Amino acid sequence: FRRRGDRLELRPALPPDWDGCTVRYVHRGAQHETPYVITLARPGDPSDGDPSHGGPTDGSASDGERGVAWVEVDGERLAEGALVLKDDGEEHQVLVRLGSAHATAWNSAQMVVGSE
Repeated sequence: FRRRGDRLELRPALPPDWDGCTVRYVHRGAQHETPYVITLARPGDPSDGDPSHGGPTDGSASDGERGVAWVEVDGERLAEGALVLKDDGEEHQVLVRLGSAHATAWNSAQMVVGSE
């Protein structure tokens, strides 16, 4: 994780023996402190909540699984390569599905989390 001004860059790369991890990030906006619970999950990780997403289920990872396959915020999958931080004081759940580092909007944008 790297903060640059009002942006948080995420370049997840978990050790091969980790299935995933969770990080709590608090965005301090102009009016509120807004917490984000960011869960990084490998394909097939139970924390994903959906084993049908495919991939290894033994926690193993290939070199291509260092990128981001998709991201969901509060249960909604994002189509773009950036997550806009809100200044609403509400806790937000972010699921970052690790996957192929090839040809996804998230990897072409280096998965930058930033505010408008």
